[in-house]
Amino acid sequence: PTPLTTATCTGSDRLVPARAAQLPQTRASRVDWVDAALAALIESGITSVKVARLATELGVQRSSFYWYFQGRPDLEEALLEHWDDHNVSSLVERTKISASTITAAVLKLFEYWADPSSFDHRLEFAIRDWARRDTAVRTRLEHADERRVEAIAAMHRAFGES
Repeated sequence: PTPLTTATCTGSDRLVPARAAQLPQTRASRVDWVDAALAALIESGITSVKVARLATELGVQRSSFYWYFQGRPDLEEALLEHWDDHNVSSLVERTKISASTITAAVLKLFEYWADPSSFDHRLEFAIRDWARRDTAVRTRLEHADERRVEAIAAMHRAFGES
């Protein structure tokens, strides 16, 4: 998945995807739509993820959204997939990295959490806020947390700790 990068718009404090700010064409790709939606989610929450607003930020017609998505639920699924790939599955994989001691393994995990290019804490908070309002997202978050806890526990067990 494309990592979310943001840039401040000229004359504004709002964050928009850097790619979208540089788009010379009148078409936006699926990645552009997802990046714009991620920026809106992180900045203002799920209620700000509106097709019309995103189209304006991307400088395209609203109808171009439907080339890539059936509707807003498809876009929301893309947001959750990005979060899962970026903040959940990558953490699970990080717990499997070879290390000589449990201390070294834990330090590698801390390095992962501290690196914004690896773990997006702003996205994590935005997803957790969304989960407070949406039971399906809450269920997905709970499952993701269980996966992460199990991966960390398995990392400890691999070094003989219980």
